Amino acid sequence: MPNQALAYHRVSPRVFDLTSLRTGNVRDQLLRATLLAQGLLDEGILSSASKLLVLGGGAAGMTVAMTAAEGGVNVTVIEKDAAPFSTLLQASFRRVDPTEYDWPHAHWTKGVFPFGMRSAVLPQTVGPGSALANSFMKEFQDWTAHRAGQMGRGKVTVRPPENADPFFAGITDLSPKAGVDVSGPWKSATDTTERFAVVVRCYGFGDELTSDFPPPGSWGGFSGHRFWFDNDNLSDGHLPLPKVLNGVLISGGGDGAMQDVQRALTGWFGKELFEKLETRGRELSPTFDLQPEWLRADILAAEDKARRAHAWKSNKGVPGELEAWHKAIEAAVSKLVASWKMSHSNLHALLRAVFRPEVMAKRLHVTWVVKEATPGYAYALNRFLVLLLEELVTASRTVTGWHIHRGYEITSIRPPNGHKCSTPGACFGYSHTVHLKAAFPSMSPVAPKTAELILIRHGISPSAARGRAPVPEQMVPFDLPS
Repeated sequence: MPNQALAYHRVSPRVFDLTSLRTGNVRDQLLRATLLAQGLLDEGILSSASKLLVLGGGAAGMTVAMTAAEGGVNVTVIEKDAAPFSTLLQASFRRVDPTEYDWPHAHWTKGVFPFGMRSAVLPQTVGPGSALANSFMKEFQDWTAHRAGQMGRGKVTVRPPENADPFFAGITDLSPKAGVDVSGPWKSATDTTERFAVVVRCYGFGDELTSDFPPPGSWGGFSGHRFWFDNDNLSDGHLPLPKVLNGVLISGGGDGAMQDVQRALTGWFGKELFEKLETRGRELSPTFDLQPEWLRADILAAEDKARRAHAWKSNKGVPGELEAWHKAIEAAVSKLVASWKMSHSNLHALLRAVFRPEVMAKRLHVTWVVKEATPGYAYALNRFLVLLLEELVTASRTVTGWHIHRGYEITSIRPPNGHKCSTPGACFGYSHTVHLKAAFPSMSPVAPKTAELILIRHGISPSAARGRAPVPEQMVPFDLPS
């Protein structure tokens, strides 16, 4: 039986692609990269007599490189920045957790990968992206100092900062047994081609869409904060928001938007927000349970059905399945809140414990705009938490500064007089006017919104893949093979 990891990511006999996967999950990168490198060794495609070229020095690229080198392969890594892991190093204010978004599976609080006694060359724990990048760099430096070239291992050479595009464009497949010739700026004008047994492309996930796309100019030059790299000035739940913020507008229906909705409303997201709700709920009612067994069963059943549909159906059938997925979790959340049998005042107290005071008092207005009738593909935990916050507002009959517009999209963003949009940071604190239009004929017009912080979460523009694109679905986090 063919090795599945190789089959998933092979674009020609000896060229493999870990670029443009659906999710930016670091654990998924580590898992795929490890299985790919081990598969290349197990199948004899790579050996101690081989050379491997890796295009991209992030978590996936360096995992491929170090795992192959453990098997005796000499590896060359082409990385555009001065050091490996540079992209992750910029993510200084976003938490990265290898298991958090496996909720409601029982291991979701474990916070470590791999799970068992088996090891990976770059083990992952919980922390900001920058801290994880530093730990990865230390692992690589220790490996280079004490293991590289020892006891049959190969070495990993990270070339000086260099754009991998010319090398990628210079790939020439030879016969399946001969390998791959790669032309590019190797050493000199007369030495422009090197031969490798295998080339693995690990470019990353493409450019984030945070501005008008395609750009007709109706957003006045506005570009929003990037999810991983730009601090968007939403302080955490322990601190008040900057006084310049009276309005926050978030556009998008996926994980980035849902996480930012949680942060804008409460100052927390994911596991932290779950814990705040659970702690205060138990104080208000001894029978409070945020994760009863029936809820786990309902959500896992909905997840399984929707993910199978997404993986196997044609694109035409997917939107209906996504809507059913959303509505199944919506129904589970309504049933959950009703099962608590809490009074309106207690539900209001629960909201008050987690919502920002500014939102509760309507001094801060948070607007969530989703083009689709229902939010799209997202982790169960993000969907559950935003739906739970919405249900608590409804069930407690609380009026807050939270506004949801599903089935609408941004048509224009207009800066105030005298302000010229340039960088996301330069636009922070200036009251932009956002015009929306209905995405469906049956929807009524809505008045323009004003916001000092506008977060655009419209996905990514994937890098062009060479040949067949890899399977985009996130892999199940089973333990790595010995």
